[in-house]
Amino acid sequence: MRRVFGESFTAYESTKPFTGHCLGAAGAVEAAICWLKLQAGDVAGVNMTGQGYIGDKVMIDMIHPQQIEPELEGTYTGDYITLTGTPNVNMQIKPEVNGGIGTIAMCVNMIPHVLNATPGLKTMIDLPVPHAIMGDMRNYLNK
Repeated sequence: MRRVFGESFTAYESTKPFTGHCLGAAGAVEAAICWLKLQAGDVAGVNMTGQGYIGDKVMIDMIHPQQIEPELEGTYTGDYITLTGTPNVNMQIKPEVNGGIGTIAMCVNMIPHVLNATPGLKTMIDLPVPHAIMGDMRNYLNK
């Protein structure tokens, strides 16, 4: 990272924005890297954001702060979403929705799509949009 961004690069304590959800080993990889990286007094968090644009204008702005024991710093995490329109909508979900459950559901619901995919390296853009699968998943498998 320093080779790309130079000496002004800020150290990071979470690998999720860089590695995504590597199935199976995600928890172990994250724990090992964080354990090796964190020293007393280091910041232990990440501020994830996501924006939805129409042209150059931000229409959806999601802020998702993550840190270890944020209440010790007087910060309280949650999911914050701003929709710009008529009317403008500002939402706060506190406490935040447990992301692990959503990640697990997305992974499980993608199983038939992954099994149906042609051979080769795939990304999320190559597969159908994740959605809830109701009923027997075997009905969604290509024969």
